[in-house]
Amino acid sequence: MTPERTKFQIGRDTPKEEVIEMITLFAEREGYRVTPDERTLSIVVKGLLKNVEKYGVPLCPCRPKEISGDLLQDEKLICPCVYLNNEIQMQGACRCRLFVNLEYYRETANFLKEINRL
Repeated sequence: MTPERTKFQIGRDTPKEEVIEMITLFAEREGYRVTPDERTLSIVVKGLLKNVEKYGVPLCPCRPKEISGDLLQDEKLICPCVYLNNEIQMQGACRCRLFVNLEYYRETANFLKEINRL
């Protein structure tokens, strides 16, 4: 038997700040980081909220072609999706770049600092 996977409980009226808090708490608990790129964070949260509005659940916004509209089939895409751990292990970040490992976080934060100096 596999352990129950965490899925965010986001409703149509959940404020963006509360979604970010859920994401941050999950990342901390799992040993990940939330992207330091505020623009990416904002876009992904907006996509999650849009999918809650459209499908009733926070489906991963970076996999729109995989969404069927059938909740049973799409359950694996509810954020955090089933691909998260493998993607972070393989590339340092999930496909949305919402959740990242420490190395990816540091590289992105340093890159953003350099860009902001220009």
